Amino acid sequence: MEDCEILPVSEPMLDVLQEGYVEDFTGDKLSVKGKNSVVVQVLELDSGEEPEDTTAESVVHEQSPEPEDVAEIVDVDLPECSDGPPVLLSGPDAASEPQSPEIEVALRSEDVPEEISSAPEVATTNPEVAACDAPQSDASNIEPLTDSAPAEANPEVNTLSSEATVDLKDSTPSKEVVGLPEDASLQEPDESALMPLQHHAAWTAGIEGHETVTIHKANIIAPTISFAPPPHLLGVIKCPDTGVTRDKERQIQGGSGNVAPESGFILTGSIKLFGIDSLTADFYSHHGPPPAWVDPDEEPIYQMAVLKDDLRISSIVPEFSGAQFDFICLKDVSLVYQNMQIDPTKFSGITLSARINFDSSYGQVHDVLAQFFGFEQPSLNVSCNFGFASDWHEALKEPSFRLTGTFTDVKPKPACDKIQLTSVGGSLIGFTSTILDRKNGITRSMSYGYELFGTFHVTVPGSVVPLEMDFIVSEIGENVTLEGSLDGEWEHAFGISSLTLDHVALTVELDLKAPLDTLRFDLSATFEIGELLVSLNGHYSTDGDFSLTASFDELHLQGLVDIFAHFFDEEVDLPDVDVYIGGATITIDKAAGFALMIHDLRVGDYSAIGGVVTVGSAGITLKATVDGDVLKIDDVEIKNAFAEVVLSRKSSGTKTSVLLGGELEWEGHEFDVAVHLYQSPEPGKSSFEYTILGQFKTLKSGEPLPLTTLVPGLKDTFMEEVTLQQAALVVASRNDAELGALTHTQFPIKKGIQVCAVMGELSPLKSAMGDNHPASLILSAGWIQGEGFTFDILFPSPTTIHLGRGIITDPIELKIVLGGLPTLKIVGGAIIPVQNQKEPLHFMIEVALDELGAAATGQLSSIGGWKNPFGISEQLTVGPDLALKIAIIWETFLVTGPSGFGFVGGLEVGKVAGQMAFDIEEVPSRELLFTKIERLDVQDLVAFASTITSIEIAKPPNVIIFEELSIYICPAGTTIGTLVYPPGFSFVSKAIIFGIHADINVSVGSAGIKASGGIDNLTLGPLTIRGVHGPRAMFDLELTSSKQYGKIDGLIDFLGAEVSLVASFELHPNFTFDFLFKVDFADLFELEVHAAPVTVPTEDCSDVTTTDYKLTAEFHQKIRGFVATKINQLFDEKARQEAKEAEQAKEEIEEERQKWKENVDKKQAELDAAYAAWSSKSTDSHAEHDRIAAEEDAKTAERQQVLDDTSAKLRSDLADAQCKLTAANNDRASRVKADEEALSAKQAEWNTKITEAHQKVDETTSNMHSGFGDVERSIDDARQKVDSLQSDIDDFSRRINDCENADFWDVPAKAQIPVLECERAGVYIAKEVADGILTAARAVIEAEDYLACKGFMEAASLALDAAQEAADLAIKAAEAALQVTNDIVNGLVAVAEKVLEEASKLGQVAVDLASKALDEVKEASIAIRASAQSMLDGLKSCGEWLAYEAASAVLTVAKAAGSGAMLVAEAGVVIADKVSEVAMRAWQFVLSGLVSFVDITDVVITAELGKAVGGFAFSASVRGTIGGDQFFGFEVEFDTKEVVKFIKAVFDKLVDLVEDGILEGGKAFIDALSS
Repeated sequence: MEDCEILPVSEPMLDVLQEGYVEDFTGDKLSVKGKNSVVVQVLELDSGEEPEDTTAESVVHEQSPEPEDVAEIVDVDLPECSDGPPVLLSGPDAASEPQSPEIEVALRSEDVPEEISSAPEVATTNPEVAACDAPQSDASNIEPLTDSAPAEANPEVNTLSSEATVDLKDSTPSKEVVGLPEDASLQEPDESALMPLQHHAAWTAGIEGHETVTIHKANIIAPTISFAPPPHLLGVIKCPDTGVTRDKERQIQGGSGNVAPESGFILTGSIKLFGIDSLTADFYSHHGPPPAWVDPDEEPIYQMAVLKDDLRISSIVPEFSGAQFDFICLKDVSLVYQNMQIDPTKFSGITLSARINFDSSYGQVHDVLAQFFGFEQPSLNVSCNFGFASDWHEALKEPSFRLTGTFTDVKPKPACDKIQLTSVGGSLIGFTSTILDRKNGITRSMSYGYELFGTFHVTVPGSVVPLEMDFIVSEIGENVTLEGSLDGEWEHAFGISSLTLDHVALTVELDLKAPLDTLRFDLSATFEIGELLVSLNGHYSTDGDFSLTASFDELHLQGLVDIFAHFFDEEVDLPDVDVYIGGATITIDKAAGFALMIHDLRVGDYSAIGGVVTVGSAGITLKATVDGDVLKIDDVEIKNAFAEVVLSRKSSGTKTSVLLGGELEWEGHEFDVAVHLYQSPEPGKSSFEYTILGQFKTLKSGEPLPLTTLVPGLKDTFMEEVTLQQAALVVASRNDAELGALTHTQFPIKKGIQVCAVMGELSPLKSAMGDNHPASLILSAGWIQGEGFTFDILFPSPTTIHLGRGIITDPIELKIVLGGLPTLKIVGGAIIPVQNQKEPLHFMIEVALDELGAAATGQLSSIGGWKNPFGISEQLTVGPDLALKIAIIWETFLVTGPSGFGFVGGLEVGKVAGQMAFDIEEVPSRELLFTKIERLDVQDLVAFASTITSIEIAKPPNVIIFEELSIYICPAGTTIGTLVYPPGFSFVSKAIIFGIHADINVSVGSAGIKASGGIDNLTLGPLTIRGVHGPRAMFDLELTSSKQYGKIDGLIDFLGAEVSLVASFELHPNFTFDFLFKVDFADLFELEVHAAPVTVPTEDCSDVTTTDYKLTAEFHQKIRGFVATKINQLFDEKARQEAKEAEQAKEEIEEERQKWKENVDKKQAELDAAYAAWSSKSTDSHAEHDRIAAEEDAKTAERQQVLDDTSAKLRSDLADAQCKLTAANNDRASRVKADEEALSAKQAEWNTKITEAHQKVDETTSNMHSGFGDVERSIDDARQKVDSLQSDIDDFSRRINDCENADFWDVPAKAQIPVLECERAGVYIAKEVADGILTAARAVIEAEDYLACKGFMEAASLALDAAQEAADLAIKAAEAALQVTNDIVNGLVAVAEKVLEEASKLGQVAVDLASKALDEVKEASIAIRASAQSMLDGLKSCGEWLAYEAASAVLTVAKAAGSGAMLVAEAGVVIADKVSEVAMRAWQFVLSGLVSFVDITDVVITAELGKAVGGFAFSASVRGTIGGDQFFGFEVEFDTKEVVKFIKAVFDKLVDLVEDGILEGGKAFIDALSS
């Protein structure tokens, strides 16, 4: 238990305690009521045994385990009492008297009732308690007890107990022992009774003049009471209160001091220290009210011993006798013991205070103080705390010893003027050294050392105020080392903005034999960059030079990111490519400030060494030399290579880039090149891509490069004068490569090596494009090893060219083709619209241009050829390859267009292939496909027709051969000149049809094949067929799915007459050929002759001109009846004229002939007149028809011409408008590109200016920081430092004033004064230094250098603001100009687009109107033509024609009647002589009533016709009946020239039949007839 006193307690005293307070006491237990709780330990002890001190382990409500003899621990409640330390009461042995066991009761003083001091039972009942009134017999047993120091005490030292024990073994305790004056009444206590008993003991011993007294274990000799502080403290008290002292002393002398004053007193005397009889000191024990902060349960102790003589350490610590430490002489030595920090200037326990005067005998420490710190007579007030390890009377046993203090007498003036000392302290140290020696083993000895410490200000670069640091000067071996450490962070270290160093330490060895005006410190520090802790090591010299370095095995890219974030509080944009940073070194020095060097940089697969990192406000730039100085990328070798990584600040909007660069020699040219590396954009591909951009080293900025420099072979050509602007070498690993931070260029980036540049006008292209030639072109010259350049020329925007005839190209590419004669070549597509097809034909073409003209070739783009040409048939394909050809002559091109423009392609007709040609016309309706084929058979034609018409046409026998075919495919039919081309597929050719040679026109339509033509010299046997209206017979042929039929129309000469002949043939299902003609002769016989081959024709034998024909004719009913009638008339006339003479018959016949002839002539005249009338009308009608047709043809042709002209104009206008639109787009692209380049140039210009302005700001800011640091903040810090020090001074003054105003005898208060004065003096010195620093700093900001530097910085900042503002204005102006240009050129382009749209719309409207007009004309023409045709058709039904036909019929009748009578008459005359009795009989049959004796039912004549037959030889087969039912049949010859002979032959055959057959064998018949 803390702060207790031990008092004897007997049963009567317990009764006193019990009265009013003690609740229960039985046996060994005590229970006491009260306000506060205390612990009561009831101990059962043997007689004569010292009670065990267990109070230290006893805590209220928290009991430690007791020894075995502890009976029990109980709570005691006591009433609240006055302040004071608790007392510990002890009783006699419990064994001697059971009712009164010896116990220890721990009571707090505030819990002790007032009745204790006045109870009479204490003096009478218990002899031990009564001894308190007896004089003190022995005070030597009063010793200080140890107790725990308060929380404020030094935790590192052992504590002494503040518990005092009054152990009175004598049976009569004295009043002094219990701390009461002798005249004190126990029955009438006063306020003094409330003071701690030790105070009463001290007071009693002092006023009664005891020889000794033990107060808190201090044996004080000759104690006396005093109210004056120790003499050595009187010198620091401004107004010693001697009056109070005298007054107090008079009170004591007057007998009024029997009671210890409540305000306190001093017990003085002497003491023998540490068990050393010769070491006597004046002793002062302070007794007074405790400070307010002291716990009521604790009793403060404050004692002081003052030595009159000097002291060596060995006097109190014998172990140091003879050691180095023993030479130290301590002056003005005093020792203070306090159990708590009543005097806050000292630790709890025993503290030694003294003064040391350093002279040369102190050796090195004196030299340091004198030579480095500038002390002339250094004197150090030191102190040493021994803690609670010893008491006043025991020898000190310290393994180590430290005397520490502060120099305050004078202000030091160090040898180095860059260092200002604000406080200097010193420590003299004694310690035990342990040495391990092989010979002597382990030896221990006492060693000596010293430390000088304090704070100093050291001038540092980049700050107007010095750096305040704690320092220690120590001796290590023979070396003296000054170590400084910064408490806190050093912001803006060395004037580097945002560089905050921590753990800053300075170390320097002081060579006392050398000048110390300049010190070169070893400097170490750390600073944090993100999660990276950087340890810096280097030096700093007070002359301003400094250098620090920190090394990293692996910095990584994140380290750079963290560095930038540390200095600029922003992020940087990370690169896409893998960047690895290995070893690196940070350097901070006077020359470069903050610098970072990298030793291992890897960019992708490329390594670099020895790089420098520049950290600026715009970002971070790493530039390092490539390992080996050579960079090999694929086949490109770059020398003097370097790697550069630029990490841009995110807010800047500039993209981070990774570049490699160096020098490149290629094809005799030298380039400065830069390489941009980036991650491949292809998904799943982890490799890197690159782009290399190089500038010609031989070219000055803006200097043109002659094209012949690259290609000498272009000299003496139209490209000799061509120059290149902005020429650059570009090497890329892929098309459309990224450029990153490379100079942005308008050049397209292609895979491989290329030289790119801007070029001007090219004369052949100008000839082709006219005013549409763009202002500038881009050259992209690709290089192929071993082959040389391939030159591509690019347009500002996609460009088309009008090739003429309304045909325009796709956006084209332009190339320069080297060779014998360099040529400019256009590569692109040509769009050719065709009729009846939505999609135009598209050809890929190449146009070679030279100074005279151009020639183009091309191929159809679509695979498989031109399908469904003109929409004729989905199954028709021209191709598969179509070749386009164009011929251009510049002199006429812009006026008349190309001199030739068309394409050719293959066309298969069956098994036969031909080359189809297509001429592109300005008039679309005149466009047609044309081809020539040497030979084609009908089966090929049928197969072709079946294909394109999708109808099934049976395969015919291959009996028709077409030769020299001219095939046409025309969309809608057209007339070119006098040639008419039907719509669809058609051709003209020569043909061999069954051996017949002909010229033929063939058309293939939706129904099948139709053909017509003329035949040359067709002969069939003796027959020669000629044309009806010309020399050639005509034929028609039709091959469809339902029939394969043809016919030949012509005339033949037959038997002296012109006869119409129709030959017909069929190819399927059977191959047949025959012909038919009509014969009219003798004015009687009209025969229809049918001829068929004798041998059936076949595919192998199909020549109809060489075969024999069988002609067959049959008299029709009319002629058969007529012949029969005439024969019957012969029988009749013979019978009637049998008596007449033949001569008379002949005369009658001649007479009849004359009459007939006259009648015929008359009828012929009538017929001729009728025909003449009809012919006149026919001529007039045909003339009118022809006139109307001509008019309609003219109208149609006129409208067709309008349509053609409109269509041609539409094509031309669209092409021109498209080219103008292209030109407008080119102009827009060029102008926008120029403005964009101007904007880019302006941005680059102002970026450069802003960068320079930033650099200027950085430079001036760096100069400001490096020269003055953050001066305003430094001044503010210095002002705050001054204010803080002034506050400390004020605080010290207040505390000193409080100590001075304390009671005069308040030793703890007075003892603080010299320490506080010393500390205040140190603060005064520090403030003086701080004032000087503040004044100097303020002077800096008023100095010209600072003002100039600040002005430069402000000017740079204003310049930056102005540059940014001007940049904004300039860029906005450039952007506005770009926008204006955009608006203007977009307007122009919009106009061109509108023109194109209007041309297309209006042109199509005009075409539609023209087409409609043409259709209307055609439609009206149909009615008109029909009306005209009706006139012609009416010629066959008009009156004139009817009159003609009537006259013709009359004439025919007249002729027939006359000619028949003549023939019969003539025949009758011829056969009259041969009439026999048979005829007479037959006549008689006729006369008997038979209407007709002979009935001819069939007369069929046949003949053989062929080359083997000479002339016509008909054989007639006559069939009929005689006499009504007798059939007959016989053959007779029929000579068309001898008709009378034929009739006679028939009559003769009949007569013969009657005579030979019928009459002989049929007399019954005749008889029957007769009857």
